[in-house]
Parts: sequence; C-alpha cells; structure tokens
Amino acid sequence: MLVGRAGVTDAVVREVDDALEARELIKIRLPGDREQRARAAAAIAARTASDLAGQVGRIAILYRRNPDPARRKVDLPPD
Repeated sequence: MLVGRAGVTDAVVREVDDALEARELIKIRLPGDREQRARAAAAIAARTASDLAGQVGRIAILYRRNPDPARRKVDLPPD
C-alpha cells in the first residue's frame, strides 16, 4: 500500500483498515522525510487501532490481530 502526497487521509485510513482486516500484517510505503514518515506511521496506527511492528526507511509495518481465531493468519506465541 502506498500513501500519496495528500498524506494520511480518511480514504487511506479506510484502505489500511480493510487491509488489516483481511491480512493482519501489512506494509505501507510512506512519503516525506524521516520525521514526516514517523508521524504518518504513528497516526495511521492510532487511527486503525493497530500496532506499528516496525519501520525501515520508507516502509512501515502494521499489525492488528483478527478477533476471530478462525481468520487469524499470524501465529503469535502465548503470553
């Protein structure tokens, strides 16, 4: 997924939310300098109730566990 020059719009948040619902773990390519990318990644994570799993360069990795165990794609170790 690619965030365009318009930044973190409602449409971007909806698309990220849909992708997290389908896949749990996604990568997003962010524009701007380091600070802008960090702010955008944090904003998207907050607005989609997801966790920022990592950020490498222009790529942010987001994770949100599916509440339905039958639809989970990522196996995490028990707490």
